[in-house]
Amino acid sequence: MRAPSQGQGEILRETGNAPFSQEAEKALTQKWCACNSYLQMQASSSTVHYPLLKALMRISSLAAAALFGLTGTAALAQVANTGWYVAPTVGVVLNDSSRTKNTGGAAGLVVGKVLNEKWNVEVGGQYLRLDGKNDEQGNIGVDGLYFFNRNPDFAPYAIAGLAYAREGYSDSNNNNNLMARAGLGFTKQLTKTVDFRTDARYQWHDNKAGSGSLGDWVFTVGLNISLDK
Repeated sequence: MRAPSQGQGEILRETGNAPFSQEAEKALTQKWCACNSYLQMQASSSTVHYPLLKALMRISSLAAAALFGLTGTAALAQVANTGWYVAPTVGVVLNDSSRTKNTGGAAGLVVGKVLNEKWNVEVGGQYLRLDGKNDEQGNIGVDGLYFFNRNPDFAPYAIAGLAYAREGYSDSNNNNNLMARAGLGFTKQLTKTVDFRTDARYQWHDNKAGSGSLGDWVFTVGLNISLDK
């Protein structure tokens, strides 16, 4: 199989893109080679105007290179931001049935990092106002986000993590617990450096100050703000 022509290499270097899969690259290269071979065969015929045929061969090379570049662009475009970001969030809480109130409020801030096309990791804190001044919670934790795709318009993900939670309303009446949480969400690209985000998480922790454990649903919306320059 012939390697891409010099024209292809130039375009690929300029765009900085690579084919999205080996299978696609193989199929496209085979088609390009077949077309280019046909044009070379015609070049040996005296009935073909050589300057015109040479121009057609050049166009063929450039078109193939552009097609390779476009497939790479499609794959890379799925990752809106590829580095560090900060994400402020606000939301509502559907409280555990053991709590006095049914709903509460939430606010948070995380620092995240895009690891690859599938994974992000986030570290941050969250404040929950569960029952007015009588029941508040602060937690600090780490979460892993698994993205099912990186489509800029809709990138769904699953999230799971652990946190240290401090809950109560005074220094003498509080309890500290390990928290586990998991949920689903999605992001949508708004600008080159800002994504909208929203997710729903079930957050569970033991209750040292009472009997049993507590589980709350937390629904948040926010922004992923890229720190990439």
